[in-house]
Amino acid sequence: MSSFLHVYYQNVNRLRTKTTRVRQKISSSNHDIYGFTETNLNDGVFSQEIFDNRFVVIRRDRCKANSSKKDGGGCLVAIKKSANYSIIHRPDWQQDSHEDIWITLKPSSGRCIHILCVYIPPYLTAKCFESYLDIITDKISTLAGDDILLMGDFN
Repeated sequence: MSSFLHVYYQNVNRLRTKTTRVRQKISSSNHDIYGFTETNLNDGVFSQEIFDNRFVVIRRDRCKANSSKKDGGGCLVAIKKSANYSIIHRPDWQQDSHEDIWITLKPSSGRCIHILCVYIPPYLTAKCFESYLDIITDKISTLAGDDILLMGDFN
């Protein structure tokens, strides 16, 4: 494997209606990391319907308790197991009121890669958005010397 990770990000806008087509595309691609937002997934859709066993999939489906909308939203990060990294999911870094996933990829040697995949809905107030950016900035400031990948839909 090369020293570069091949990353694919997309706002998929209702992935649960496209699982078969997306799975076919993924099976013929060579990306190491996928980040999807607005997945619109729920407990009735299994990650294995989208990704085969080559991937570790971490999802954060929309929590109805934190949103006035009944569906939509959500985010997902899938990492190819052969990427030769320890995958550390960081739910303690996630914000209860936001749809975000934080992951650290730790290689056997070298710098860690910290990944944030986030969906910020368009109805979020400017004050809430600024507060969330402050949280991101605070987290990033503690990661000196590591690589950081931010992906998502910030509306």
